[in-house]
Amino acid sequence: MGGAAYLGRGGACPAAVGERLLAMALPVPPGATAGKQPTDRPKNRTGVLNLDQYVAANYDPQWAETATRAAKERGFVTAACRAWKNPDGSQSQMMLVQYASATGAQAHYRGLHGLWTEDTSTTFFDDPDDQAAGLLHTKPIMDGMTYASLLTTRGNILVYVTHFTPKTPDRDTAQDLFHRQLSALAG
Repeated sequence: MGGAAYLGRGGACPAAVGERLLAMALPVPPGATAGKQPTDRPKNRTGVLNLDQYVAANYDPQWAETATRAAKERGFVTAACRAWKNPDGSQSQMMLVQYASATGAQAHYRGLHGLWTEDTSTTFFDDPDDQAAGLLHTKPIMDGMTYASLLTTRGNILVYVTHFTPKTPDRDTAQDLFHRQLSALAG
């Protein structure tokens, strides 16, 4: 778990912790355009996110209070998001969420895992090789994109990778990005 084990130690200020976390996210690949994820979440940001920004970027307004409370209870420290649009029109997002302890990251994972397995509008899959869960969303969202997401924890970090594509979710590309992100975290 290389660099992930040292985040937040040594009395680093939250901004420095967030910048180190962002440095662990996959870089924008050559030819891609850095930016926001699909337009159905216009408040979504990239870069280092505080709790309010993280909640606004990832939860619909009716869930904001519940999500904020849960993140605080889990020991939310910071989040980092890097997203880009690929030349083929697909979009990718790397979201890393740091908690004060591995217990917090695991609690977030279990919460999302439970929601994903209950969602009958999506296809859930386990990825035991990576101790991860995956989700395929085949119904296009507002901008016409479908998506494949994978989720796991590494130490006190929740790793959440999503790849958006028109028409059909691309599980293979999402898993490739996920594996590359896990390798980047391992240092």
